[in-house]
Amino acid sequence: MKRFFRGIHHKKEARMKPDKHGPCICGSGKKYKTCCMNKENPPVDLSYRRLSAVHDALIPRLLKHAEAAFGKNAIPAAMTEFMGDPEEPPSRHLLELTTPVFLPWFLFNWVHGDDDIDIWLKSPAFTTVAGHFLETKGRRLEAIERDFLKGVIERPFSFFEILEARPDEGLRLRNILSGDEIEVSERSGSKAVKAGDILFCRVVRVQNVAMIVGCSAMIIPPIRKPEIIRFREEYFRKRRTITEEMLKECDFELRELYIQILDGMLKPPQLQNTDGDPLSFQTLHFEIDSADLAFEKLHSLSTTRDKGELLRDAERDRDGHILRAEITWDRKGHKLNKALDNTILGRLYIDKKKLTVEVNSGRRAERIRKEIEKRLGAHAVYKTTAIQPIEAMMEKAGQGKASAGVPSKEDLIHHPEVRKKVAEMMEAHWKQWPDEKLPALGGKTPRHAVKTAAGRESVEALLLDAERHAAADKLMAEPGLAAIRQVRRLLGL
Repeated sequence: MKRFFRGIHHKKEARMKPDKHGPCICGSGKKYKTCCMNKENPPVDLSYRRLSAVHDALIPRLLKHAEAAFGKNAIPAAMTEFMGDPEEPPSRHLLELTTPVFLPWFLFNWVHGDDDIDIWLKSPAFTTVAGHFLETKGRRLEAIERDFLKGVIERPFSFFEILEARPDEGLRLRNILSGDEIEVSERSGSKAVKAGDILFCRVVRVQNVAMIVGCSAMIIPPIRKPEIIRFREEYFRKRRTITEEMLKECDFELRELYIQILDGMLKPPQLQNTDGDPLSFQTLHFEIDSADLAFEKLHSLSTTRDKGELLRDAERDRDGHILRAEITWDRKGHKLNKALDNTILGRLYIDKKKLTVEVNSGRRAERIRKEIEKRLGAHAVYKTTAIQPIEAMMEKAGQGKASAGVPSKEDLIHHPEVRKKVAEMMEAHWKQWPDEKLPALGGKTPRHAVKTAAGRESVEALLLDAERHAAADKLMAEPGLAAIRQVRRLLGL
């Protein structure tokens, strides 16, 4: 993706044009002077290569001009404006990822005003770096260089969805905001993307060649498309036509949305349990007077196993008194997956005079503590709660190995019975999905969202993202994709 902003990392200026005595860059095998050098209307591929060479040569010159004409403080001032003047300094990683967009924006779009915040900048104000370069050095530039600069200066960035990617050749893009479709020439970048991916970039047309000049380093997945659609619907108020001038006017808002999406992609997702509580693995410790009494008062916390079943698994002494017992705290039904009969809320372990409870959220910890104190009263004394860092728990889970005689998840999924059950769970999940209120759809259900064009577009993006994840699961791809296809038929997509 680095090549989308060509030349940023080049220390030496690229050659402006091929050696006329050397081989022609069109690949014909002829000398350049007897092939394409004098063609008035060269092939698009040749024009693209010429413009790419022009770009590579101009970028370092523009950066030097920016420092000479605007001063060393120009880039820090522009970066502050680009990032929206955040209260907290952005992370280094975020700055590195925004560089492929920031640098071309700085050279071709940034304009500083003659106000207090810019006092420490050298003149000129109210012009772009590339515009000032063209104005002061234009007479010494070649025609193709002037055409390139004119074609890029102040052209807006936008969000483009990839409709088709042809490796080593180009891309067919659709501007998500304006709806315009365009074919662009792009070599290296076309290898790294696929249909449905989203790019925040600038598309320009120079000498009848459409090309990308400045593009996000990270490919935006389809699941983020509803955010862009929501911005479009709210900012442009459903205008029939969204022009380039309109996109220029919302330059700040577009950059803000881009950084917001990028920042969201970098942050790890907030893990939650089935009740929507943030995951927090907590262990509560109690001292109890009697294991028998604790079991008698607490066994009804399990809705899926009766008292007899729990007693059969308990460990007792010679006189029949309970020494150790385990009680699963659960409830009937599952909020997120109707195919599941119950939801496990926690586990209680009775060990002689000790009672230990494991839960996965602070709210559940508070709830079970109150319930135990209510049921046992003075016969249970709360001692402490140990909170396990979620990172440690996830690392432990990732490194965990199957115990002797206990099959791993990978082994289980190969069993036909297990795969059948998982397929049934997938089918049940997608069967209820059309009627779930989704944050990505502004709290609407997919069934309600598809009643509008913007809603259909958002639901389509969510399903495309889901299909990608389903296809990545080699063992369960077929039932997963089949369930999603059924959703498409139901919603008319």
